[in-house]
Amino acid sequence: MGSIIVVMPKTEDAKKIAGALRSRGLNVDMATSLGAEALQCMNSRDYGVVVSGYRMQDMSYLDLNDSRPKYFEMILLVSESKLYACDESAVNIVTMPLQVPRLVDAVNVSMSRMDRQVSHDKKGPGSRSEEDRRIIEEAQVIVMNMRGYGRIESYRFIQKKSMDNSISMVDMARHIITNGCL
Repeated sequence: MGSIIVVMPKTEDAKKIAGALRSRGLNVDMATSLGAEALQCMNSRDYGVVVSGYRMQDMSYLDLNDSRPKYFEMILLVSESKLYACDESAVNIVTMPLQVPRLVDAVNVSMSRMDRQVSHDKKGPGSRSEEDRRIIEEAQVIVMNMRGYGRIESYRFIQKKSMDNSISMVDMARHIITNGCL
């Protein structure tokens, strides 16, 4: 589960907002009035959402947004009077006065987006272990020698055979290494 960090100009406001989120079942890791503390907390977490005011004691939301880690989204709480000055393309905005259900929805949407992004990136290219890559490469060499395929064709051959047999590519590669090319 990702982290939720609340940073507002006044610590009391940050604690009230964190309390409102907690009362709706959300786990808030930190409530602070300092952007630097929020950044430190974000940098020690894997991913999450930062709920921010327009201006904290030590920085603006723009400074915080520019410094936030890749896997954190920002939700800006801002009054209608300051909405014109906000870069709406850079952050998610919830207008004040605060309506807790709208904020909870925004946090849940942002957290779901971060969950998917982190999951997608972890499953992306290069997610195989070094040993699994070595096994597939060894099987590719066997397929290239026995079938006269190039590197890409041998990879696709192993990939197709693994799909046809409903087993992983690594298991198909092991089968090819053990039994020779199919």
